[in-house]
Amino acid sequence: MLLAFVLVVCFTLPFLLWKQMLDRREWAIIVAFVSLLSLLLSFISVWSVWTPYVTNLDFHGGEFDGYLPWSKLSYPFYLSVYHTPFIRLLYDGMYITGDVSFSIFLTNAKAMEVNGTFSYPPVFGRAPLSYSLNFPLFNSGETFFTFLLTLFTFFNIIGAMLGILLAYTLAKKERLS
Repeated sequence: MLLAFVLVVCFTLPFLLWKQMLDRREWAIIVAFVSLLSLLLSFISVWSVWTPYVTNLDFHGGEFDGYLPWSKLSYPFYLSVYHTPFIRLLYDGMYITGDVSFSIFLTNAKAMEVNGTFSYPPVFGRAPLSYSLNFPLFNSGETFFTFLLTLFTFFNIIGAMLGILLAYTLAKKERLS
């Protein structure tokens, strides 16, 4: 949110100072830039926490806040996950499964927590984890990932719109003086 605010001010302010009046096309460019930037920052923030390296000690140690600075691109809104792994042997092979707890933070205060289970095949490196969550709205990992992406994008768009408002106000004051 803060990064979106700063980037939008830095992009929009010179654009607004260069042009006296903006037409629809230029406002459409600004809105498209804001939307894409917000979505990109949100995706990187959520994905860096969502798909950890399964061989990483942070993953097996429990609490995982993602890979810095990628996980904090939407700060003060960010995600943390707690994995509790254990191994279950099946008759057709072995897969690794455990309990998971997602925590969504707003300015370092826990705003929401969703619990469930995860599983993945025994691989090295980055592997997508399969999540099954104990929440009525998000029983699968895909719906929860979509919810997180939408929520983070919404907050980044709010920060970006505040950046446009600040840039517009500064440009207006500069033109009046």
